Amino acid sequence: RNVRVLEWIIKLDMIQGRKEDAKAHMDAILRIDPDHAFANRILGTLQYAEGEHELAEDSLRRSVASDRNPETLNDLAWMLQESGLYEDAEELVRASLAMSDRNYHAWDTLGVILMRTGELAGAAEALNWARTLAGERPSLLLHTAELLILQKKTEEAMEMLESLALRQSDMTPAQVTSMVLLTRFYKRVGAHLLNILTSVVMPLHKVDFYDEHEFNGDRD
Repeated sequence: RNVRVLEWIIKLDMIQGRKEDAKAHMDAILRIDPDHAFANRILGTLQYAEGEHELAEDSLRRSVASDRNPETLNDLAWMLQESGLYEDAEELVRASLAMSDRNYHAWDTLGVILMRTGELAGAAEALNWARTLAGERPSLLLHTAELLILQKKTEEAMEMLESLALRQSDMTPAQVTSMVLLTRFYKRVGAHLLNILTSVVMPLHKVDFYDEHEFNGDRD
C-alpha cells in the first residue's frame, strides 16, 4: 500500500484513538522503510505512553536521524531530560526552537532543563514564553510553581498552587499528585489548600516523605 496513504490513515487512527490500528499501519510502513521518520515518531509516542521509555527513545532517535522535525526533537529532548541527560536534551530542544519558536512544549522543555541544572533565570524566561504562547495550562503552572519554590518566592508559589487546586478536573492524576507533593512545602500554613484537594491519588500523610529529586511535573 502507498506509504503516503498509510501516513494519513495513521493520523486518522490517532485522532480517533485507534491505537491498535495505528500500530498495524505503522508496522506496514516500517516493513517498507524501517527508518521512516513519521512512523517512528508516532511509534515512539505510543511506546512512551505505555511506559516503554527505552524503546521510545530508540524510535525517536531513528525518526530524528531521518528528519530533524522540530516537534520530534523536542519529544526526544523531553525524554532525555527525564533520564538526567540534560546537556544532550538542551542541545536538542534549542535546535527545535531554532526551527520553530512558537511551540510552547519546547519552551516548557527548555525551562525544565534549565531549572534542573540550576539556571533559574533562564528557566523563568523559558517558562514565561511557554505561558505566553499557551496560556495557563496545568503542566506549565506546575513547572512554574516548582521554579518559584526554588527561587524562594513562597507567596507566589502558594497562589499558583491554590489556583491549580481549583482546576483538578482539567488535570491528569499524575499532575494532581505533583501538585500535592509541592504543597508539602506549605502544610503548616496551607491546611485550607489541602482541604481542597479531594481527589488526590496518594494519602496526604505521605506527602512529607516526598523526595525532591524524584519530582517531575507531568505534561498536558
